[in-house]
Amino acid sequence: MKNSAKTTNKGLVIKVVSAAPKLFIITSIMAILHGISWGVVTVCQQKFFDKVSLLTIKASTLLDVLLMFVILASAYILCQVFNGAGNYVLEMMTKKMDGVLSYELHQKIAKLSAIDFEYTNRLDTINKAEEGKKGAVQLVSTLQGLFCFYLPYFIFMGYYLFTLKPILLLTLLLIFIPTMLTQIIRSKIFSKIETKSASQRRKVEYYESCIINKRYYKETRLLGAFYFFKKKFLEAQNYLLHMQYTASVKTNLIDLGMKIVTMLGYITILCILLDAALKSQLSIGAFIAIFSSLTEMYAFMEEIVSFHFGEVTKNIGKVKNYSSFASENGRHDLKSINLQYNKITLSNVSFSYPNTDKIVLEDINLEIRKGETLAIVGENGSGKTTLVKLIIGLYAPISGEILIDENKLSYISRESIFRRVSAVFQNFQRYNMTLKENISISQTTKESKVSILDSVCSKSGIEKEQWGLNKGYETMLGKEFGGVDLSGGQWQRI
Repeated sequence: MKNSAKTTNKGLVIKVVSAAPKLFIITSIMAILHGISWGVVTVCQQKFFDKVSLLTIKASTLLDVLLMFVILASAYILCQVFNGAGNYVLEMMTKKMDGVLSYELHQKIAKLSAIDFEYTNRLDTINKAEEGKKGAVQLVSTLQGLFCFYLPYFIFMGYYLFTLKPILLLTLLLIFIPTMLTQIIRSKIFSKIETKSASQRRKVEYYESCIINKRYYKETRLLGAFYFFKKKFLEAQNYLLHMQYTASVKTNLIDLGMKIVTMLGYITILCILLDAALKSQLSIGAFIAIFSSLTEMYAFMEEIVSFHFGEVTKNIGKVKNYSSFASENGRHDLKSINLQYNKITLSNVSFSYPNTDKIVLEDINLEIRKGETLAIVGENGSGKTTLVKLIIGLYAPISGEILIDENKLSYISRESIFRRVSAVFQNFQRYNMTLKENISISQTTKESKVSILDSVCSKSGIEKEQWGLNKGYETMLGKEFGGVDLSGGQWQRI
């Protein structure tokens, strides 16, 4: 199981990197050069101060000092250039990766059956996968920084310190041991909190939409339910924040202990430096360069410990959820058929929704032939809409068969089914676009000829002039962008 997990994580990293390979290579090179350049600055500082100290005893010239100053300034400027350019390319890389992974994730979600969205656990899985996708990009960029910037810098500085006084390197290495132990604990804490918070996060988002979303706000205010949903929102949000707060308290206490260890190491190195300088084991330039670079080294180390390792451990749990969802196998045996819809046959079809024992439809037998107009009449909750969803392939029956032109619906690709199907449900979408775009939205790649549009409008009862659509098919519909608003019945016909 452990080897399998490692393989999955490795494959995920490769997947994220392959979303923007060129930018990843450029960013990595810039990060390596940036890390090494900080070490070069430290060496140049030593050389510069050594030249200054030699000048005081006339063992060096002013020209040597000025030349070394120019070299030091150039190294520092180059370091900042690598930093700025690297950050710019890094931003482009993460946006490109996020875009590619979002597209692939949404393609995966689009292939799910409509019935999947009736399962609470599937909705939680999708929510966690969305969060995990963001975490995957952050994880790769964080690992890239660790291996391409911090690692080259500390290797360079470690070798530099070892050549001056080996014990300095040993002290730095010992500081990382408690850090790694701490992050293992952090990883487990945030993995658990991510698993628990997905469902709660969806509740927060839903109650928020009931308060501010245009789809809900009219009825919410008409019913006087604003404060009811506000209370629900606050309760769900406070519970979510409480879970996050509990995890943060635990991890911050761990961070506190880790920083105490780091501070002890910092004081130890200062004592070793002072002792070496008093015994003339270090030059004045080396002492000043190491002393001034200690702040940078510990600042970088704190970034690794408090931020980057923290980001890695927080994202590990999210990334596992994304990886698990992305690796799910879908149906590959569905046929692509040019359906004519000469006949639709339902044979002993039954259906029930998830999480309930109630049978919505039971042993339905029905035949619909081409050219027929069929009205299905029944009480509220009798299953009329559900039956339509079964016929058009949104849901699959729990028993029985649905045939289209003698082809089993369960073996036909949804693209083949939806190509010849349209539906207007009770809650339908009003697209704030032109009349032509609303009519041709299901076939955007096909040319929208006026003759075809006229035929569609005639069959659907769309009367452009009487409805005040003065710009014809280019008339913008809906108030969102200053277009013409229509009645519910007019929208249904469109």
